[in-house]
Amino acid sequence: MKERISLLVILFLLFPLRTRAALPLLEAGDLVFQTSDSPQSQVIQIATGSRYSHVGIVDVSGNGQIYIVEAIARVSRTPLASWIARGQGGRYAVFRLGGFGAGQKQAFVAAANRYLGRAYDMYFTSHNEELYCSELVDYAARDAGFSIGHYQRLGSLKVSDPRVIGLMKSRWQGHPLCRGLGSFSECLSNILEDKLITPLSLTEDERLREIYSNY
Repeated sequence: MKERISLLVILFLLFPLRTRAALPLLEAGDLVFQTSDSPQSQVIQIATGSRYSHVGIVDVSGNGQIYIVEAIARVSRTPLASWIARGQGGRYAVFRLGGFGAGQKQAFVAAANRYLGRAYDMYFTSHNEELYCSELVDYAARDAGFSIGHYQRLGSLKVSDPRVIGLMKSRWQGHPLCRGLGSFSECLSNILEDKLITPLSLTEDERLREIYSNY
């Protein structure tokens, strides 16, 4: 009986290792998605209906080191291992752009790096100079001559959830579209008409293909 239990334990421990997909060699311009541990992560997941709440761009250095260009407190170039460790359970997914040459992907990464140091956009709006994570991807892509994903009205997302409303209510007074307004109720219609690009909308682009996930 003890031998049988020991065998079952061994099989249980080995099973995930045998079935886990191997991480492919990452290329410059790949997009990596995760469920971040930030306080707003759950709200983003609720509003978008997606497990992804954060995205970054793969940058491969001359010596082969992998970095993620991402919009956090400021646009930063984060070592891959540190980026993975910040996600819930170390889970992430990698998507690759199809139909683009190495030169255009490098231009995409170079464009992202030009935003290093730009402050984070806590309002998720295009009406300021700050950048949020998926907006950084959009700006870098446009600078490189193409686009990924699509913008949509904030009001088209699942914004009726109290947690989503609560986050907007806690930030409305600093929102660029609410300046001069006296209450959240006056401001809300402006916020809901604003457009944003989400991590989910990026993954829905038909030119992106998932090449790895450990979710």
